[in-house]
Amino acid sequence: MRDFTGVSGATDDGQAKVTPAPATRWTPEVANAIVQELKKVITDPTGGNVALDPGDNGQLLAAIRHMFLSAFPVTSNAYGHAIDCGTFKVQMGLVEVVATGSSNATFDITFPVPFGAAAWHCSGNSTEGARGGWNAMTVVVPYLTDTGASGIADAANSTQAIIGGRYIRWIAVGPS
Repeated sequence: MRDFTGVSGATDDGQAKVTPAPATRWTPEVANAIVQELKKVITDPTGGNVALDPGDNGQLLAAIRHMFLSAFPVTSNAYGHAIDCGTFKVQMGLVEVVATGSSNATFDITFPVPFGAAAWHCSGNSTEGARGGWNAMTVVVPYLTDTGASGIADAANSTQAIIGGRYIRWIAVGPS
């Protein structure tokens, strides 16, 4: 974000001048307030904590992301990702469904971090069909604990067997 210090038409401290008449309908006081608020989000230690860079138009977004990740820590490991939101956690990941030679297969999920008690909900969807092409694969995850879940993948066309290399994207919510 740009600070207006040194710009023709700005005051020495980077504020928009009251005169000559402003180019927009906003008063200089409103424009100054908006710029100062945005500048604070980017530069403040509790915000983005970086110096303004006129060539970087992504600084405000980066600061907001930084503040969000600071407020809600993310844990990532081989099992997936977990976001601790205080009273509850949201966890997500990817698990492979092993080929079974039949139209359904069971799979187990290990949560990245344990929940405070059994997960409240876990659901998933297949990244592709049971055999590729049009054949869909439905996913049910009925068995939940604090550390993981078990589910069933079922080929939509029960005459086709599930082949290897199929994955389930899952998401679970439960207490911290």
